[in-house]
Order: sequence, then structure tokens, then C-alpha cells
Amino acid sequence: MRTALRVTMAGAFALSIAAVIAPCAQAAVVSVSPNAPLTASGFTIMLGDGVAGFTFTSADTGYGLGAAVATTGTGQVTTFFGGVADFGSGSSIDQTGELYTFAAYPTGAGNGLIPFSATDDFIGLAFTQAGAVHYGYAEVNGAELVSYGYETAADTSILTGAMQAVPEPASLAFVVVGCLGLPVVRRWKRKV
Repeated sequence: MRTALRVTMAGAFALSIAAVIAPCAQAAVVSVSPNAPLTASGFTIMLGDGVAGFTFTSADTGYGLGAAVATTGTGQVTTFFGGVADFGSGSSIDQTGELYTFAAYPTGAGNGLIPFSATDDFIGLAFTQAGAVHYGYAEVNGAELVSYGYETAADTSILTGAMQAVPEPASLAFVVVGCLGLPVVRRWKRKV
């Protein structure tokens, strides 16, 4: 009976750990919501362990105060007829877009900035790391960088606005402590 109980508890413990770790292994989307106001000095995000930079600044878009973006390193943004291509929430960002391409806009090339948007829209981001392309997005609303995210898995599309829940380390600790506490509870019940 005790051996069967130990085997059952060991199995339950293994399943609990697998249930917490499995989503972590699949969760390749990194999402950040800085809600950063954009100024003339800009707000820079670095992706891919620093291989790509994207600097968002406030700009006159021709439709009011909005945002502009410049890239550094291997960073690129989606473009459409010479302007930044914007997308709605839930759009897929990858290399299959028929109407847009990815291009770099390094600081110092012309004015170094490509105007983006005065409304709540997303732009596609791409960067190359270790010879592989990674895709991401940035959400800008007027002169504010609302959020950004990128896919850590290479050559994998990302949905704009995709916020993937990743279990926190505290959740894993809670499961471990709970499973280790089962034998204590069972012994206590036997004594009572």
C-alpha cells in the first residue's frame, strides 16, 4: 500500500511539474508594456540580446503628433510604399506579407526617422540574430509606445498584441511545496 502511494505521489508530482514547465517551454513570445511617452530624445528598445535597436520619437506625421522610428544593428520595420506599414490587433507579422517588406532606417540616413502613426496601430519589427530572422511588433498610440513584443523562436510569425502568459517562478515553487506537503498531510490524517 505504501509503495503504491509513493508511486502515485511521485507520478502526481511529475505531472504537476510538467504542467508548469510545459507552458514555459512553449512560451516564446516576450511582451513588454512600457507605456512610455515619446519625446524628441526618443525611447529605445533593444531586442535579440542587443543585436537590434528601435528608437521611437515624437514626430509630426502630417496628421498630428505621432511617432517615428529609427533602427540600429540588424533591426528593420515593415514598410509599405516608402512609409511604415501599420496593422490592426491580431495581425500576423512574418515575411509572407504581399504588400509590405522589411527595411532598416538607421539614424543618419536622410533624417534617420520614418514617420509612423498618430493613432493606435502596430508596426512589424524584424531582426537577425545568429543568421536567423525573428519577428516582433510595436504598438504606438500618438506619441506613446504602448507595448512591444517579439518571438524568440526564429522564423516564426507573431500576432500583434499577442500577450502570452508565462508562469512565474513563484507558481512553480507553489506547486513543488504543495506536492512535497502531501505526505505530511497524509501522515497527519492517519494519526487523527
